[in-house]
Amino acid sequence: MATAECPACDRAVEVEDAYREWTVRCPHCDAEFVPNDVARAAAARRRREEEKYEDEMYGVPSAVRKEALQLVAGPALWLEICGWMSVLIATGIGALCIGLAVEIANNPQVNANDEPAALFAFLGCFSVVLGVPYGVAMAIGARKMRALSSRGWAMAAAILGVASFSMFGCWGLVPTGIGIWALVVLNKPAVSETLGPIRRNRT
Repeated sequence: MATAECPACDRAVEVEDAYREWTVRCPHCDAEFVPNDVARAAAARRRREEEKYEDEMYGVPSAVRKEALQLVAGPALWLEICGWMSVLIATGIGALCIGLAVEIANNPQVNANDEPAALFAFLGCFSVVLGVPYGVAMAIGARKMRALSSRGWAMAAAILGVASFSMFGCWGLVPTGIGIWALVVLNKPAVSETLGPIRRNRT
């Protein structure tokens, strides 16, 4: 047994499952209707209302936004992965350099000359202080790009990706290529039209 809504009087009508494709008569107002047709029409109406709501919310047609989401999905995902990988690499290099500095400083054979220890300590701190925020900013920007919530963050993530070679050396070639891909995608008409601040928040 299923419940259908009469399109004439909007009252609930109980219908046997076997008769959902049949024409039935409403016991309240005697109107005739096909339960499944009414259900499909109601679902289509709800979809139209949701699309209209999204159009008003984001300020662009839902079809354009869906296209933009598909376009940014790839580069945004890979930029975010590269961002977090950069954090891990920077942290690892920093820990390694600081560990070497401590090892050298505690080695009696090189105590007379502590320049190598100071150099490794500097490199370790440099890697952590600059590399970690760099990677975090790239990952955050990529996530906002994937959500199409901020043009500024999206552009920042793409630019940080392009500039990664200067920060991470050979590893930076990977995010550099992805950053170029992201910049190309961000200039696509659908993405350019969609990216930006949301007009109003959902309630």
